[in-house]
Amino acid sequence: DLTEDGFTANPCNPCTATKDTNGKQLMAVWHVDDLKVSHISGKIVDQFTQWMEKKHGDPKTGKVKAKRGKSHEHLGVTSDHVMPGDMKIDMA
Repeated sequence: DLTEDGFTANPCNPCTATKDTNGKQLMAVWHVDDLKVSHISGKIVDQFTQWMEKKHGDPKTGKVKAKRGKSHEHLGVTSDHVMPGDMKIDMA
């Protein structure tokens, strides 16, 4: 679905894909059913989330869920972006 939407898979990491959107990189990274997406514009992330819900949301199995904020947990790794220009990683 991602390549059909214009994403290009990373040749060194097949679970990463990027797409140029409004002159900036939209990046998607995934493992099984966990997906992390990033773009400088929150509006672009919203549009991607809506696209994912339309493609993969299902009343029986669940909706696509999105989490926003300065702290994120993805595959057991917590990244904290509270301080501007600083990122803390925790894998406890």
